[in-house]
Amino acid sequence: MILNFSVSNYLSYDMATTLDLSAGKARVNNEHVYFGDGFKCVKFAALYGANATGKTNIIKAIKQLRRFVQYSIMQQPTDITNLYHRMKPENKALPSTFNIEFEYKETHYRYTFSVILSQKRFTEEALYRVSKTGREREIYYRDISGKNHHPVLYFKSSAANTKLNNNLEDNDSNNEALMLTLMNHGKESMYDKNPELSVLRDVYYFITRCIVFRFPFAHKGSDSMKYERFNFDSLSNVLDGLGFGEYSISMREVDNDMVMRETALDDSDISRIKDKLIEIKYSHEGDVDDEKPFQLVASMFKGYYIFKLDKENNLSIFTLSFVHNHNGVSFTLGEESDGTARILELLDILVFENKDITFLVDELDSSLNPSLTTKFVKLFLEKAADTKLQLITSTHEVRIIDEKILRNDEIFIVTKNDDCASDIIPLKGIKLRADKRLYEAFFDDTIKELLPKFNDRKLEKGLKVVKK
Repeated sequence: MILNFSVSNYLSYDMATTLDLSAGKARVNNEHVYFGDGFKCVKFAALYGANATGKTNIIKAIKQLRRFVQYSIMQQPTDITNLYHRMKPENKALPSTFNIEFEYKETHYRYTFSVILSQKRFTEEALYRVSKTGREREIYYRDISGKNHHPVLYFKSSAANTKLNNNLEDNDSNNEALMLTLMNHGKESMYDKNPELSVLRDVYYFITRCIVFRFPFAHKGSDSMKYERFNFDSLSNVLDGLGFGEYSISMREVDNDMVMRETALDDSDISRIKDKLIEIKYSHEGDVDDEKPFQLVASMFKGYYIFKLDKENNLSIFTLSFVHNHNGVSFTLGEESDGTARILELLDILVFENKDITFLVDELDSSLNPSLTTKFVKLFLEKAADTKLQLITSTHEVRIIDEKILRNDEIFIVTKNDDCASDIIPLKGIKLRADKRLYEAFFDDTIKELLPKFNDRKLEKGLKVVKK
């Protein structure tokens, strides 16, 4: 469960900007709130704002944090050197800072690091445990630029303190990888011998496995992969229940060439997916039945591929086939509507047994009917009521607000100032008249930050409209 996230000098975000998910004083819809030890936060967050204000960029920033934890600087899947806030040329030489507070396994953590993106080097990193009074206790701190670190005193066991301290010392001059990354690659025996160090594994696991992203029109599946066991009856029933009609869904095997023709994947991507599948398979251990194939899903817009390993780790690839029950005609997902493809990308949020997952969805309403988007949010909130599920999404769909299913502290407005820097304003901080309907405030200039800044003179010039 993410409590807050802040970022500076990344894409459209210049100064440190925070998405604060702490719950306010509202007494309505308390089932939308997770009550932790000393804190409470919302399980749903909707990011509104005009186009090009930075809604997607805050989701990308959280995704970039995850990538930095997963991979070293030199292993990043995309170029990072131009991701700083380029509207200020001086920012090229300044660090970008990522900061996340979250709860995992009933423990509250804050993890932060800084990186000079243009130079591909980390400058600082720290991990803290946060008490119910808000007091932070340092687990470790690295001054990477200064090539030193604080002595580790967090653990009760001197052996655990010494082990982490030695690893920090060995990597004082390593500015290409985070300590959290280094401590979670090939270190299984270390955790067996020093169980107190498992907090580092827990933090790594939450960031890399418990934060899941969904972007519309995504073409590569490597960041969309997820471990899941399919129940096609559930998928069929949910699709029918959401108004898509009666389907029978099945899998058919495809070869590598077909996958590469229909997606942006190549041989190296498929090899990486197999390696990732093997890694996740063995990390699940007791959760894996050796007699059944272990599978991973790579979902892309208009593409849904299931990668399966048999017990000898041989890879097979399948795709979904949709049979319309009223006439028995079979279609691929590529032949279905954009709305069907989009809802299939999102259905795992509702269908699968996710226990402690934060989903970040860009443009939830993309290709969906407004009533369907609202229904999806209602279904999620019902499912999340008794779980630690969380959904953070950018959207333009205001019917969610009109139906009054959200608390004010679940609504955020993303704006862009005159210097082209993004900011996030929580709606709970905006005072509205008692008689003002929130839905109306989204359109009547009450909340000026929400509306696009139209320029009729420029439109007239660009469209060459001659007034009579």
